[in-house]
Amino acid sequence: MGSLLAKPIPLKDQIRQNQRIIKKATRELEREINKMQAAQKKLEKDIKKFAKENQTATVKIMVKDLVRNRNYVNRFIMMKTQLTAVGLKIQTIKSNEAMSSAMKDVTKCLVLLNKQMSMPELQKTMDEFISENEKNELQQEIMNETMDDAMMEEGSEAMEDQIYNQVMDELGLQFNENIPEAPKAVAAGDRDSVKEKQAVGIGAPASNKKDDDDDKGNGPASDGGGEAGMSELEERLQNLRR
Repeated sequence: MGSLLAKPIPLKDQIRQNQRIIKKATRELEREINKMQAAQKKLEKDIKKFAKENQTATVKIMVKDLVRNRNYVNRFIMMKTQLTAVGLKIQTIKSNEAMSSAMKDVTKCLVLLNKQMSMPELQKTMDEFISENEKNELQQEIMNETMDDAMMEEGSEAMEDQIYNQVMDELGLQFNENIPEAPKAVAAGDRDSVKEKQAVGIGAPASNKKDDDDDKGNGPASDGGGEAGMSELEERLQNLRR
């Protein structure tokens, strides 16, 4: 009755017990093999000794014992080899069992993860992230433009143009110093200037290109472009908030 109610031994415990038994049997076989090999060496010495004394009958009996001893040593070595092979198989089973247990645990984790993860919620989260990221970028652009307008000092644009022109002039000088200027044909603007000079020399009135441009209304650019850019960014931000 007690054996029927006993709990089954887990596979890990069974493998551990079998490995312990195999190791113990292997150690006992090794001890027996060492004893028999020591006895075998003693028999060989005795055989040589009695052979020198011409004791033929004793030598024949000892030779039979020597052959029997060698046969037992070979059998014990064979048994030890078989036990070692069985131990390796048990170790393989143990490794497979550990791998199977690990795969079960990983499968449980994957099942729980799949239950907790919802693809619609993930998609919703990604959409919200994209929308908020775009809002953040627009707000950053508006803030940068506002800060630029607030921190811009009077005369800074003229100073920037002066520095730019100075740098470009220096680069042009260096370029002209390194590379000789090649002959070039008279451009269209140069031809117009030559004609104007000829007309002035003859007595015709010279044309004032700057006055013409002013008459056409091509004056300095107004600040309406910056305000239009700001209103466009604010409009895009309002659309995203909707």
